[in-house]
Amino acid sequence: MSVDKQPQSMLTGFETRNRYAVLNKDMQQIFFVQEESSLCERCFCPAQRGFQLHMTDNNSQEIIRMSRDFKCCTGCCWCAGGCCQMVLNVAAPVGRLVWRIKTGNSKCNPHMQVFDAADNHLFTLWTPCCFCQAPICCENNINVPY
Repeated sequence: MSVDKQPQSMLTGFETRNRYAVLNKDMQQIFFVQEESSLCERCFCPAQRGFQLHMTDNNSQEIIRMSRDFKCCTGCCWCAGGCCQMVLNVAAPVGRLVWRIKTGNSKCNPHMQVFDAADNHLFTLWTPCCFCQAPICCENNINVPY
């Protein structure tokens, strides 16, 4: 995947909407992903911002839409549960929910749980360390289950 950063972002310091070209192994574009989000949230709450990602094919037809609501939380969202849990909804085709990806509630083994449209747990993605690098994270004592 390649990232297409807009020149305004580099010149002004203001975070612009992200755009991504998804390439195959031959470096040919197969999809294009564009972020839709609030300028205020991108600049002041980048990790907690709400957004929609629109994935289109080479004919500019939207095939997948991913969305996440804004969460106003402090501290490490990987360690938080309840109202601070991040949820990414994936719809394909647009309007038909197929997956819901939720951050897990674990202090030392951050993970994401993937659910289907009926909220049945499908699988869990474990990460090797805490993304936030907060002092409470114990990245040296991680036992990642396989």
